[in-house]
Amino acid sequence: MIIISGDQTGVERAALNAALKNKLEINGYCIKERLAEDDILSSKYKLIELETNSYSTRNEENFKIADKMLILNISNIKFDNEKLPFIEGKESKTIELKEDFEENKDKIPLIATWIKKENVQKLFITGQKQSNNDSVDIYNITYTFLDNLFKILKKA
Repeated sequence: MIIISGDQTGVERAALNAALKNKLEINGYCIKERLAEDDILSSKYKLIELETNSYSTRNEENFKIADKMLILNISNIKFDNEKLPFIEGKESKTIELKEDFEENKDKIPLIATWIKKENVQKLFITGQKQSNNDSVDIYNITYTFLDNLFKILKKA
């Protein structure tokens, strides 16, 4: 499976790092000059640089190359999903995660089943940026969830 994600902190960076840890291929687009909230995006992320600073365009390009989109939303944190693309005939799934991993565990088999049933080969994962809320560790919540999901998928 190929994990497609963008360049921002929070959910997208967690998706890229969890994929790399589990030796999954990564792909996707990043904005012009590889800019991210925290710095220039590291070259370890083999993403294609767009000639635009538009996150909407970047999200659309990432969804175009994906089979499905998984939106991870940490509860009680504002998330502007209007910037997410809609492509006729392409399914997306939104999962709300809690701060406590124990409350998220039961969602892992559900997502794994969806991925297997739909034969998803290229999954675009997106969600909130860390800057949306500094009091909640979006990155670690997402990373823990995805690391466990990818381990289950590798066993299948």
